[in-house]
Amino acid sequence: MNIETRGLGAGSYPDAPDIEEYTGPVCSKCGDPRELHDLREVDGELMCRWCLEDYYLDNCRDEYWGFIETPEQQYEFAVKHWFSELEPQEQARIALEAFQREFSSPFPQRQNLRDEIIRDYVEQGKSDFADYIESKAELRIKRGAA
Repeated sequence: MNIETRGLGAGSYPDAPDIEEYTGPVCSKCGDPRELHDLREVDGELMCRWCLEDYYLDNCRDEYWGFIETPEQQYEFAVKHWFSELEPQEQARIALEAFQREFSSPFPQRQNLRDEIIRDYVEQGKSDFADYIESKAELRIKRGAA
């Protein structure tokens, strides 16, 4: 196999074109070149948006709770992020504790509302509730006969 190099000489390569070295602003964390308006100076360092997000996440932990301030954010955090990751038994325990605490006031209006909510739930499964009551009655009868 005969390869012609046509005047370049065997084994020679053309010189790489001169590329001007970038001298504009760069992110001090990742080193990526950016336009100045895409960088923000924090603690004396210029950072791009991505590095700034990581910087804030690592260095502003005392602000986490302040971020969860609106009802929408509280719902997003408490229900969708944290609560949904719990085991069903743990969800039930926490929800029932909250329910009991919510309706623990001695005011009759709150107690009536609590009773209505419970009745609505039991009414949806009234056949199962009847079976439950009968099984308790049978248990009492058996205990009384012993």
